Amino acid sequence: MKRKVLPCFMALSMTLTAVPNVAMAEDGSMNETGTVVETTTETEATTGTEPAEEPAGEAGTSEVVDTAEGTLVNNGVTEETNEETTEGTVVEATEIQPAMEVATEEVAAKNGVVEVKNADELETAVSEAQDGVETTILLTDDIDFGTVTNDSTKDNEIEVICVEIKENKNIILDLNGHALTANLVTDGNDYWLTQVICNRGTLTIKDSSSNHTGVISNTNQGAYPCTRTVKNVGTLVIEGGTIRSEGAVALLNSADCTIKGENTVLEATKEGHTGGWDNATAAIENRNSGELIIENAVVRSSSESAIFCDSMAASFEVYDGTFQGNENYGAFNGSASTKRGIVYGGQWSSDPSLILAEKHYVEKDGDWYVVKEMTTTDITVSTEEELLATLDAISDADAVNITIAGDITLDTSAKLPKGSTIEIIEESSLTIGENAVLTQDGTIVNNGTLTVDGFLTTPLNLQNNGVITDLPYEGNEFVIDSAMDLQWLSYFVEHDPKDWHVTMEADVTIPAGVSFQMIGAGENGFYNSVFDGKGHSISGLYIRNVSSQTGMFSSLKNAELKNFTVDLDVETATAYTGGIVGYAIEDVSFENITVKGRVAVTGTSYGCAAFAGAAGNSGGENKEIIFVNCHNEATVGGENGYNIGSMIGTASGSNDDLSFYNCSNSGEIIAKGSVGYAMGYGNLASTAKINAINFEDQNAEGKAFCGAATPTIPETVSSDYYAVKDENGWKAIENNEEVIQDAIVAKIDGKEYTSLDAAIKDAKDGDVITLQKDIVNADYTTTTTININKNVTLDGNGHKVEGNVAIYVAASNADTTITNIHFTNIHNSKNNLSPVYASGLSGKLTVTNCSFTNCDWDAIQSTPVAGAEIVITDNTFEVTDDATVKGQRFVHIQSTGSVDFSTTVTRNKMIGNTQQSALEVYYPADLEDVMLSGNYITSDNKLCILDGKGNNVSEIAYPMADENLKPVEDEVVIVKTGYTAEAYKTLEEALENVKGNDEISLLQDISISTETRIPQNVTFDANGNRISLQAGAKLVVYADISDSIDVPSGYKLEVSGNETDGFTYTVERKSSGGGSHRYDGYITIINPKNGSVSVSDDWADEDQKITLTITPDKGYVVDKIEIVDAEGDKIDAKKVEDEDNEYTFRMANCDVTVTVTFKEEGKTTTEDKEETDETEETTTPETITFSDVKESDWFYKGVSYVVENGMMNGVGDNQFAPNAPLTREMLAVVLYNMEKQPESTGVNPFADVKADMWYTDAIVWANANGIVAGYDDSTFGLGDSITREQLAAILYRYAQLKGYDVTEKADLTGYTDSASISSYAVEAMQWANANGIVNGMTETTLAPQGTATRAQVATMLMNFCENVVTEAE
Repeated sequence: MKRKVLPCFMALSMTLTAVPNVAMAEDGSMNETGTVVETTTETEATTGTEPAEEPAGEAGTSEVVDTAEGTLVNNGVTEETNEETTEGTVVEATEIQPAMEVATEEVAAKNGVVEVKNADELETAVSEAQDGVETTILLTDDIDFGTVTNDSTKDNEIEVICVEIKENKNIILDLNGHALTANLVTDGNDYWLTQVICNRGTLTIKDSSSNHTGVISNTNQGAYPCTRTVKNVGTLVIEGGTIRSEGAVALLNSADCTIKGENTVLEATKEGHTGGWDNATAAIENRNSGELIIENAVVRSSSESAIFCDSMAASFEVYDGTFQGNENYGAFNGSASTKRGIVYGGQWSSDPSLILAEKHYVEKDGDWYVVKEMTTTDITVSTEEELLATLDAISDADAVNITIAGDITLDTSAKLPKGSTIEIIEESSLTIGENAVLTQDGTIVNNGTLTVDGFLTTPLNLQNNGVITDLPYEGNEFVIDSAMDLQWLSYFVEHDPKDWHVTMEADVTIPAGVSFQMIGAGENGFYNSVFDGKGHSISGLYIRNVSSQTGMFSSLKNAELKNFTVDLDVETATAYTGGIVGYAIEDVSFENITVKGRVAVTGTSYGCAAFAGAAGNSGGENKEIIFVNCHNEATVGGENGYNIGSMIGTASGSNDDLSFYNCSNSGEIIAKGSVGYAMGYGNLASTAKINAINFEDQNAEGKAFCGAATPTIPETVSSDYYAVKDENGWKAIENNEEVIQDAIVAKIDGKEYTSLDAAIKDAKDGDVITLQKDIVNADYTTTTTININKNVTLDGNGHKVEGNVAIYVAASNADTTITNIHFTNIHNSKNNLSPVYASGLSGKLTVTNCSFTNCDWDAIQSTPVAGAEIVITDNTFEVTDDATVKGQRFVHIQSTGSVDFSTTVTRNKMIGNTQQSALEVYYPADLEDVMLSGNYITSDNKLCILDGKGNNVSEIAYPMADENLKPVEDEVVIVKTGYTAEAYKTLEEALENVKGNDEISLLQDISISTETRIPQNVTFDANGNRISLQAGAKLVVYADISDSIDVPSGYKLEVSGNETDGFTYTVERKSSGGGSHRYDGYITIINPKNGSVSVSDDWADEDQKITLTITPDKGYVVDKIEIVDAEGDKIDAKKVEDEDNEYTFRMANCDVTVTVTFKEEGKTTTEDKEETDETEETTTPETITFSDVKESDWFYKGVSYVVENGMMNGVGDNQFAPNAPLTREMLAVVLYNMEKQPESTGVNPFADVKADMWYTDAIVWANANGIVAGYDDSTFGLGDSITREQLAAILYRYAQLKGYDVTEKADLTGYTDSASISSYAVEAMQWANANGIVNGMTETTLAPQGTATRAQVATMLMNFCENVVTEAE
């Protein structure tokens, strides 16, 4: 028979080389005679040149010698050969295996096939293979290396390897049906140093035998596993044969490895292995930077998993094959397996759903889980019903791409299966309703708008390119108010990694049965961040089906967790599992946390705890994993688990200190081995140690602190001790309540400190330092100083600070809060001590809910610089009558010149007399940044407020408050004397107390109805307020304030005098020389429906040109414009050319009313009177937006009430004209509208009331029902301003008409002007005063003849409705 052979010419420079070749038949057996025939090809050595090469055939082909005919066969073409066989060469033909056939002629010529039959030949063949040239080594016999060991007592850093493929080697190892074995022995300390094969170069392992019996095996079945049969740190291809370990790991891959071939097997066959690590007897251990691709193979382990992966730098892909693991471990395991593994096919002994590739699913076939590819379809939905129907119809084998086109709100819970997608396209939206849960096993692609009011699981499956609404963070501040807020944290830790500061503002409950996706479940952990629960709880935290490091957080590093309770149910098979975190890597603190519920492992796990499954393996100098005031009440572990504890499961090799202070365990801890009540396994590095003070095991099961590899545990772990902290760190004191109370000065969350300075030094941003005892210093020569310049809160917790003690917030740009402290008798020997002193403040200082009693200087003193903010609220300041030293001021804020700072001082009580003003603020650059109103001050010297130029502007501190801190609304004027100020309720009262050179400043609008004189040497400032000068009144003031004075309708202001002699202001009724017409008047707009009307002026002189701007609503046009003066005469309006909406008219010599009606486009007539005759008083605006009505005005509430209830409206140009009078006809219309405009059968008795006017029906109705009456001259008095007593009389009669109770009467004799009430109005005024409708203008005057302004009428109408109408109903 013909056999194909490759000529074995090895040309090596500088030498003559003989390369043995073992001739074998196709099945791998010896030749027929059973002899081994060697061939030797010699070439001369040359210097500086490459050896001569054989004639080359076509690239990539192999040459074949036909031994029967002596011809050279090239790809089946026969030619005569000129190749001469060297003398003495014996050639035995052998068939080349496939791997050799792909080699080039050059490679074949130089290296050929090296046949080996023992260990020495194998080692020689590997070592002598030329670098960079592919060399095939063919086993011709079984090779056993015997027992191989590394003596760890001598040098445990030297690897002992049977076969080492060094870097730059390229070897094909053909097992050829034979066995390559060794007995790898280890004492457990050097298991990683012994291998049968270690590949650092390029290695292909194959088995060309027909019965596939080739095997590489570690035969040791001893007690110490973890050795590796094959270790790869180079490039490895396994395409045949069996890699086996009878006691440990078959393959450790840390680089590039491809496994293929249905006859390729990797197996770990040790039965019943227990203990050790969870990689101890895995078939394949993929670690470090291992990139593993399995195209097809059988991979199995009898004791652990088929594939183990615990490195985030490693990855594996599986396309086909069979994968079988122990039932406790499953087919795959390791902390990185679910993150770094991806499966496209194969059959598995455990469910691989967690590592499935996209568009693949798992189908159960007997005991196996078979991975298959899905069928893809597309569908578009636009309603909730369509979306729900589509989701319900998806099977496991379907991959449905759902497109949302439109806006959908999902109010019913639903599930998006794995492999399917929902795409929200642009300008479309998906809202998950408040009570709905969308289980997102598939993927949502958001290109539109996504709103989650309910709950969305697995947010890491979300691909967001659009808008997500109502997200709970700004910058790095993340605020949790709901379960979804907590779940969103996992998304943003992954996609927006930063130094997060997370706070909880509410208790959180995860919806029942909903799986929570861990925070840090992706590539990024919760690093360099803070999670502060602020005392809140998390319940319903349910985690399943995770094989990577598992917990509420997956991993933590440089992180701080504190102040919450979590009730959870966490269950995994074999991962590092913690209730709080799977892996606490380094520098992590747990403070004031309680864990309840269940943290369980169902398989053979090596690290499980209520807090951290594993901890501290990274660490470094001064790193620490610390637990303070942490308590476990959960059940922890499992019957097959190892390394189980309450706080830490595994801490092997930790370089971090592990510290436990005032912690406890009361939960049940279940394990197969390595179990402790605090730690399961604690084999620390030599540089690390255990710190433990007061760890109480309340379960009393007799477990040790640490279960295995026990580190040194200090005796202070006993609950006989208690942990506190001072400037030098943690220390143990006697666990006695009295001793503890005496020692502890302050707390930060769960940490307790023996000095306040130590707490401040230890505090971090956002911490609250809580005093635990009083701070008293009776040595008045040496001050106890407390320095704070951090973003912290000092909470006195009701304790006092007394004596020679001061808190300094010096040159701080931090945000510092001082609260709940009682400062008392603060002084030193120099009597110049402020209990709170903020010098050079550039940050923010808040002082709230404190008390300051008898401080010898300023209670709060600050010298702010630019950018500073000072907030002083809800404090009590007091100087008692028996105080030995009265303080200078209660609050003193003074910058150096005009400085841009802000300050708020409000809701404080300041009681008693200080030596200077109670409240002083000097030199703010912008008074808009200063708010000082709402304080209760009893001091004789209340205020001194200076602006940036040094001017006294104390009015910005008003209005003040009463002793109950309710606003005092009737303070209308202040008198400023030098650098102090005093408020008064009336101008008259202020004038009684004014002194020379004082300044009188108005705080609100006033009305003057008598003669009032401002002294010549007193400055008067209206301060932007209005003065309503009534008929018959006179005002004398040495300043021109005419722009601040309003007069009644129909009157004009008369001004005489000058600044030297004083200005005299009076009002006179204007006339036209004996006629009845006036020379000026108001313009009233009757606001219509279906459009708006504005006027250029609401008060005008006779013949003044007035412009109306009339704007119809969409779909409407102007129907009719009616302008009527008070005499009933009509005035024509003219259209302005080129201006669609403008009309003009000339002002009459009296009040004018403008009525505009609109009609729908296309209609030719006005609809009906109800639509067209709308009056000023029937249109109710939606909001109160008048430019002349402020929320701080005394009449704001009344104006709001009448406008919102349709009783009154504005006068145009966005004004209400609160100080303008209300006419008699307007009041009649108000009451008529309140009665729903009833039909009247009365007769019009008034000569000045014309028919068919906007007010006619109202006046006739009111007269017929005895509500209004006219004058003696048979006129109604159109346009006359209504007086206060007239208003009372009309409301009194209206109340009688309605049958309301009008029996209650007030005694009015206390008012000095009560005798001036007209006889017809006496009872009405008594009733109105008793019912709070008409009150005094001052404490002693009623001003019954005074004109009732629109503001007063609004307030009186409100009082009437609330006090009389509502009471009657």
